[in-house]
Amino acid sequence: MASPSPTPGAAAVVPMALPVTSALVIEAGGGVGLDRERLSAVAPTASFEVRIGIRATEARLVLEDAQGALVPATGSTEVGADTAFELKPSEPLKPGSTFLLRLEGQRGRIVRDPEGHSYEPLVFRVRVNGSPEPAPPRRKRVRGHTK
Repeated sequence: MASPSPTPGAAAVVPMALPVTSALVIEAGGGVGLDRERLSAVAPTASFEVRIGIRATEARLVLEDAQGALVPATGSTEVGADTAFELKPSEPLKPGSTFLLRLEGQRGRIVRDPEGHSYEPLVFRVRVNGSPEPAPPRRKRVRGHTK
């Protein structure tokens, strides 16, 4: 059986950049802007807020640790002419750790709006202020001796 040939003149859809109107880390003193180009320093008790200039009914804001696991968190989404996402980790983040804050689609990384436009996921790299906890001391192995 022959495989279908591509439709003449059909171009691959290239996802667009998400129109970000604000991206903040929320700490005790208020909100501070997140930088997409550089690592942003955050407090262990930080929460996050991202607002985009599109209606995104099937998107989510997640925090991923250095091993790629999702960090347990609570969040909310407000959809109107634009969309606002909030995320608060369930526990304080470990000092010295790095994370990825990502706005992505509910089913895959690509964000889609109701009109069918595709957008690249939005990613911020964050590092938690403070030094990592020292590893517990290794137990010394003592060889027994015979008398």
